[in-house]
Amino acid sequence: MQFRSVTSKDRDALAKFITDRWGCDYLVSKMKIYHAQDLDAFICEEDGKIIACVTYYIEGAECEIVSLDSIRPGEGLGRQLMSMAEDAARSAGCTKVWLMTTNDNTYALRLFQRLGYALCEVHLDEVKRYRDIKPCIPLKGNDGIPIRDLFELEKQIR
Repeated sequence: MQFRSVTSKDRDALAKFITDRWGCDYLVSKMKIYHAQDLDAFICEEDGKIIACVTYYIEGAECEIVSLDSIRPGEGLGRQLMSMAEDAARSAGCTKVWLMTTNDNTYALRLFQRLGYALCEVHLDEVKRYRDIKPCIPLKGNDGIPIRDLFELEKQIR
């Protein structure tokens, strides 16, 4: 198992991983569309295949975690990738890392809070708007919970 930064040779594999896991090759956050192949990312690979990734976008003093995903949750892969993204953000001069997750993603909410992220805003019924530009978002998510709201979390890193 190897953790590393994404290279230009990995872009197609990263887009495929995200498409396979998220239903399409683009991500949406605060109504902004991100294409996986255009984002900075770290991956965990095993036997030449991506098994986990974090994508992020740095703008000014803030770093947004656009996506975090692992095909093997509970093994610490996401924790390691988040640490790598936070280190990259610090190196780029960022003071804050933030992210959005849906209300059904209780596993992610637990992980992010354990990593020091705090809930800073709740965007009620915001997923309806997202479905207009990303129709592949399912109506129900983890544990059959209807996907409606977005939770915004942040962490000061300096």
